[in-house]
Amino acid sequence: MIFKTAIWIGFPLAIVGAAALAWAAPPFVLRSEQIEMPTVANDGADSEIQIRTLPSRGALADYDQRPLFSPNRRPPVQEEEVRLIPPPTFDVVGVTISGSRGVAVLQLANNTQMRARVGDEVEGWSVANIGKTGVSMQHGADVVEVKIRRLGE
Repeated sequence: MIFKTAIWIGFPLAIVGAAALAWAAPPFVLRSEQIEMPTVANDGADSEIQIRTLPSRGALADYDQRPLFSPNRRPPVQEEEVRLIPPPTFDVVGVTISGSRGVAVLQLANNTQMRARVGDEVEGWSVANIGKTGVSMQHGADVVEVKIRRLGE
């Protein structure tokens, strides 16, 4: 109860005191006669005062390209948009190897069969190697091994 009374009396007294101080204090006005302006001697000698101008906007363009909160103060490198290609959807149903040449028989998703040799392109993938157990397909740095499908699978 005493605390509430102190707040109800103290707060209005503080407001009245602040208003009285503001009313009694003389206004602060700065007139141009009160400012001492430095004079520059024009006698050809070097003066102590150097007048500098702000750099042009073009001179600051380098600073605009340097992010403030990046640790190395360089903009992040924009990575190229990588279009992901889905893995091959075909099956290898047979392989024929004769010396260094080989032919793979592939069954595509629409149940059509085709023959492919090393270097041929199938569904965006390039035939990199034809081996006894399957075909190696390559797309850029990605390499996928497609095994021969066994009967009944």
